[in-house]
Amino acid sequence: MKVNKTVEHLTQHGDKYFERNFKQNSSMQKTKASELLVDWLTPFAKTDIFNMLEIGCGACNQLAYISNKLEIDGFGIEPSKKAIAYAAKKYPGLKLSHGTSNDLSIYKDSQFDFVHLGFFMYLVNREIYDHTISEVSRVLRNGGFLSKLDFATNEMIEKSYSHDKALKVIKNDQSKVFLKQKDYFLVNKFSFTHTQDFFAFDIDERLSLQLLFKKTRI
Repeated sequence: MKVNKTVEHLTQHGDKYFERNFKQNSSMQKTKASELLVDWLTPFAKTDIFNMLEIGCGACNQLAYISNKLEIDGFGIEPSKKAIAYAAKKYPGLKLSHGTSNDLSIYKDSQFDFVHLGFFMYLVNREIYDHTISEVSRVLRNGGFLSKLDFATNEMIEKSYSHDKALKVIKNDQSKVFLKQKDYFLVNKFSFTHTQDFFAFDIDERLSLQLLFKKTRI
């Protein structure tokens, strides 16, 4: 029951987040993070990367930008039905689904060459966290790339979410859980904040974009 309640909160929050941040955005979003991902992955496009999945794709501006620049198939899954409806009309070439990170059963094992975790992991609580990690690893093939955009703190910081009291914010370096599996290798990292493209002394404001490689098993 806790899992269902958590998923319900994420779905409700997704709609509110979309309305607050994306509804007025009428152009394809090009952020520093999306530009960096394109730069980092361009050498592998057309030879090693043919598709991507963005989990927590929101209005799909970033997914559309990256998949277009890399010339790969773009898939997205998002808890906000409003965001998916909006994006389906705006970007009809994308393959979009409504859902949450803990259940990617609509996708096959090792289906994707590149998986991007949008800015959502800080809202994934303990009830569905392990399911999320295992599902991400399941759908990403060996020899594929994983990127994540999230808070980057050395220790876990947990607090109430200012926009939705039913949810907790859990700030942490989410890449650690993948890297400790030893199946992943850190390729690139970019540290920044919501307002500046460089490292923050304030630990509460630290964000990072990280690119990991999922090693091929021998």
